[in-house]
Amino acid sequence: MVPILELKQIRKRLGGQSVLKGVDLSLEEGEVVVILGPSGSGKTTLLRTINFLNPADSGTVTIDGLSVDAAQHHQRRLVQQLRQKTAMVFQNYCLFKNKTVLQNITDGLTIVHKVKKAAAEQQALALLSKVNLAEKAGAYPAELSGGQQQRVGICRALALHPKVILFDEPTSALDPELVGEVLKTMKAVAQTGITMLVVTHEIAFAREAADRVIYMEGGQIVEQGTPQEVIDHPRQEQTLRFLRTILEDKIDYMI
Repeated sequence: MVPILELKQIRKRLGGQSVLKGVDLSLEEGEVVVILGPSGSGKTTLLRTINFLNPADSGTVTIDGLSVDAAQHHQRRLVQQLRQKTAMVFQNYCLFKNKTVLQNITDGLTIVHKVKKAAAEQQALALLSKVNLAEKAGAYPAELSGGQQQRVGICRALALHPKVILFDEPTSALDPELVGEVLKTMKAVAQTGITMLVVTHEIAFAREAADRVIYMEGGQIVEQGTPQEVIDHPRQEQTLRFLRTILEDKIDYMI
């Protein structure tokens, strides 16, 4: 089976430091993959190289059969085509503050995908209903809680019908009492069969929703496998040390 997303030898330097050191990664269609790792391990940078928000220095990104070589220049059209195959949910929501909830969702449909306004609004309202936010369609982001804003961000991503949704620590900016509602929405999205690549520290979500868990450190993939393999029985000392820190030594792991 041909992967829906494939990264080959992705390398990136920032501030003179090597942040990504030849990362190879592939996702099958419908797969939910969670990336774990400490701050500074390259997780977010890796996500941002996929849609060229922060292009890699070298390496190849392939999504749904379209490949872009990061080392080549003057390929704006290809990059735009690649971006249209993804959607991203940011940790700080990134909603347009001067637009309503409905407009935040429909703008991508009407401007990028040329969907007629009435059809775009119908799609947006259907998505908002699924996350119990239909009554907030006319509200502005400042009138919403952080959890509600993030759920709008997820609706915005889903409205674009992407091949892959990239989640960049979607609960990290939320107050603890709001995390659950966003994770519940993400679990529902995972059950729809859409391909998801999720950077998060939410171990419970990784255990329950992921098909595969990846542990990154120092700009490299240290290990990967099923949630049971990586979270419950990590093989590498770095993974074990990280999980013990996150879980405060509540679980006795065996290597």
